[in-house]
Formats: sequence, structure tokens, C-alpha cells
Amino acid sequence: MIGRPQPLALQDERGRKLYGITADASVSGAAELSVKQAALSSVRVLRDYQAVGTLPPEVSVGPEIHDSTITWARDRLDGGAGYRLSLQVTEGTLQAGHITAGSDGRIGLKITALTGEEPLTPLSSAELFTERAAADDAARNALTLGATR
Repeated sequence: MIGRPQPLALQDERGRKLYGITADASVSGAAELSVKQAALSSVRVLRDYQAVGTLPPEVSVGPEIHDSTITWARDRLDGGAGYRLSLQVTEGTLQAGHITAGSDGRIGLKITALTGEEPLTPLSSAELFTERAAADDAARNALTLGATR
């Protein structure tokens, strides 16, 4: 990963809000990457995909390839704003679903992941802990994700 992921809010083609992150990544030591599939679904489905390598047909979606970007997108099963994942090749070349390293041996990617689910509002430490809670800042930050309102 190059730098920290950044928050992002966009609209889908029907004007519905999508929320997520975008990040830059760099790969070295691989002359080529082959893109097999993207899994756009709930954590339960993603866990099952990791374990057995298959997706339910109702959530499986093929890629759209335009210039240097591969995008997968689908609505939720109830028709609401769903999911979008895109890989933009920033170093190297994209051809027929294969990403080839540039002359310097590097592959650069801008990865964007979005969902129609509204982001959760983080709770502050004061909202989670009583005065008697341990004063371990690391433990507190792990629970609050270091965020406050």
C-alpha cells in the first residue's frame, strides 16, 4: 500500500450515494497479474468465497473493462445501491484482464471499493467507557478505532 486509504463518496449511475475508500498500491516482483474474479457481497459471502472459492449466482458479476480500469458493480439483492470495486492500472498495462508490469518491473494500482451502506458513526471513548475502565489508551483506541464524533 502506498500511503493511507482515503475516504470517498460518489453517486452511482442512478444518483444513489456510494461510500468507501480509495488507495494506491504497488506490486513488484511479478511480471504479470491475472484478474480472476471479484466478490461483491456481505462478509458472510466473502468468508464463504475465501473458504470454497465459489459465489452464489445471484451475487456473481462480471467485469467491465475500459482503458486502464476494471470495474465490477452490482445493486443489492433488494435493488438498493450496492457495491462497486475498481482497479485502475497506474503503472504497467492492462490487456484482456491481464496486468503487465511496466519496464521498471512495477505494477501500480488505484483500488476503489464502495458500498451503498451508509458509514457507521464512530463512538468516542467517553461514550464507550465508564470512569472505572482501565486507562490503557491502546485498548481504548482499538475499540473506538481512534475516532471521535
